[in-house]
Amino acid sequence: MVDILYQLEKKLDSLEFTKSKLLYPQIFPIEDIENELLNLTDEIDDLKLRVAKINIIAIPQDLMIRQLTEYINILEKDTNYPFSSSQGLKFKHYFYVKPVIDIKNILFNDLKGISGVNLNLTLNELDYVRNKEEFKNLLKDKRAKLIEAKNMFDLYEVYSTLFIEIKRDFC
Repeated sequence: MVDILYQLEKKLDSLEFTKSKLLYPQIFPIEDIENELLNLTDEIDDLKLRVAKINIIAIPQDLMIRQLTEYINILEKDTNYPFSSSQGLKFKHYFYVKPVIDIKNILFNDLKGISGVNLNLTLNELDYVRNKEEFKNLLKDKRAKLIEAKNMFDLYEVYSTLFIEIKRDFC
């Protein structure tokens, strides 16, 4: 089951890379790119159908829901100081990316349970999380979509769209 998710993610990444080749027609022949896109699209459609047929999802679904609930509960608590966007690491947006990493681990391989959520606070004004409410609302929306999920592809879609939305809106 996990292997097919990796295959799907790899093919989707390849599709995005191949689409980027369209920006350089002087280097990559259009006919070759179009054939490559057609082949990748067919392979992705096949993988999506195979993933969608996996409907025994209770364990990863429950764990993903609980993981996002942990984040939401912490974000709803009043704190004396703002949350740190870097979380004390070199990564500027780790605060936003951490929930994606956690649910990806559950979805792809780590069905041992949810990981604890510890979010650092900061006094550094440059490191403040300034859009905590918007982020909390996004996590609530994704949790609702997880609750509605019917198959493994639905779970995968929640994970991948969460990543895209965080990248677009928060990073």
